[in-house]
Amino acid sequence: MAKGKTGEGRAAKSGSGSQSVVDFKDEAEYERHVGEEIREASEALGQDGRDREIGQSWKFASKIIQEFKPVPWVIWRIVRGVYGRVGRLNSIGAGAYISIDRLIYRALKDPTLGGEYSNDSDHQDVPLDEAIDALGDDVSAAVCLVHAVSRRIQNSLADKVSAPLIEDAMLRAKIGFYLGAAAKNFGKGRGMLAGFSGRSGLTILIASGTTEKAQEALLLMARGVDIRNVGLKVYDCEPLQVSALALTAAGCNREAAFGTASYSNATTRAEISPESEAARWLAAFVITENIRMGTAELIEDEHWGVLGLSSAASREEVLKHSRLLQRRGHGWDWMARSQSEMSQE
Repeated sequence: MAKGKTGEGRAAKSGSGSQSVVDFKDEAEYERHVGEEIREASEALGQDGRDREIGQSWKFASKIIQEFKPVPWVIWRIVRGVYGRVGRLNSIGAGAYISIDRLIYRALKDPTLGGEYSNDSDHQDVPLDEAIDALGDDVSAAVCLVHAVSRRIQNSLADKVSAPLIEDAMLRAKIGFYLGAAAKNFGKGRGMLAGFSGRSGLTILIASGTTEKAQEALLLMARGVDIRNVGLKVYDCEPLQVSALALTAAGCNREAAFGTASYSNATTRAEISPESEAARWLAAFVITENIRMGTAELIEDEHWGVLGLSSAASREEVLKHSRLLQRRGHGWDWMARSQSEMSQE
């Protein structure tokens, strides 16, 4: 990654370098605010003057995300509160999670996320703020985002179509969790979101279009066509563009979108400083993508290094966990269920 204009610099120039929770008087005001953020992000990311098609594809991705509305207001407030500022994670009050508390308590029961709390027989006895502290603010917010997007997709597609797509996205999210657990300068929650982004964009594209487009996309994928080309051919934009804007629409700061999108854009990638948060998002995406695709040997030292994983032992720890979960499965099916279903478990 060449030094030059940092990802954080580009975000700040567009007025989004420091974001925090914003209250709105109604749903319409919230949607206007998020729509403007999506538009600004897509314009900034599509600024490559050497290729007009890139700018056009970002416009299509922006339109799709604005119409799809990946997360509701209540989830956006949580994600914005935790991930809204560049270079830092914030703590927010338990009150923000009250309407989604069953999801938090279900996460606490998960052996990977809940730790020693997962062995408790009655998690409802644990105060909500203690449950959030046990999970971590970053993981709590990431679980909310993944849950909301997955539910939105399930409500838009038949199970036989949505299930394998969400399955792949969840597996990638858990690879990201293990990567973030090792990469202390990035964290588990960001790791989950970086991994999830590897398939969320494609899944949103299929869920947002017509049945005919979905069938065409799935047929091309079955024939081995790269998902980037599937997106461009069927939906006029890349799945990764949609993934990046979904992070913006969900409340993440602009660096998340810049880092994620730069995976497939050499121009944007060249402008990212190795010290920026965008560089860490890029590195996390590169690593989770290659691990999932079975090409870990292609991960360059610089990407491991950006996340502070320079030693062979630290890298092997991530790879070991990832190999095991790909054999056994992620065990996160619950994250895509409704809260009423969770309360019955």
